[in-house]
Amino acid sequence: MSTLPQQYNLVVFGSPGSGKSLFVDRFIAANLGCECQCDKKRTVDDSFRKHIVIGDEVVLLDILDTTECEYRALYEEYIRRREGFVLLYSITSRESFEALSTFRQDILRIKNEDFVPMVIVGTKRDLESNREVSPQEGRALADSFGCSFFEAAPIRSWGDNEEQKAAFDELVRCIRRASKNEEDAQRRAEGTRSDRWCTHIPGPFVFCCIKVWDILRYGLCLKRSKGDR
Repeated sequence: MSTLPQQYNLVVFGSPGSGKSLFVDRFIAANLGCECQCDKKRTVDDSFRKHIVIGDEVVLLDILDTTECEYRALYEEYIRRREGFVLLYSITSRESFEALSTFRQDILRIKNEDFVPMVIVGTKRDLESNREVSPQEGRALADSFGCSFFEAAPIRSWGDNEEQKAAFDELVRCIRRASKNEEDAQRRAEGTRSDRWCTHIPGPFVFCCIKVWDILRYGLCLKRSKGDR
């Protein structure tokens, strides 16, 4: 029986005019031979799904494109329910670049975490003559966030989405690493707890957190002392 692919719930944040909708539309429509919803009037939130292959595994991406962020309750709900975040800015707009710090602060605050999987993507790389944010600045910001950095140009054909796919691939890998780190930490914590056991004996004697190997060692010592007699 075939199993359902692992689903990853992602969201794309960015200032108006940063190229969010085109970035998502072109990625979703790539290899489908259609133009998805680029000419469609977008709603407050549009969610798209796409199967991609990462390594040797097929996964399902559920990508939320937030066209408007003026609805604060919805904005916070997007953050609570999603696992990974694409933070977009236009290389032709320093204002959109500087807004990324606010998006990240909101994400960490609302999720109450010190680290959340995310990637930074600078769009409109083809408009080099209008560039206001250098690649070095984008990379430095990503380093300070502890995430990966990409720059993307508009896709020349509907089958060409390597830059977009690279960003989403890395975001999924980041989610997996974060999940594994959390599981490893939980196992270590459980291992520490199982290494000790506690018991309470009524009366004047209370034994708490005695290591099992201490008890076994004590038993062996008693056995040896009896054998020496």
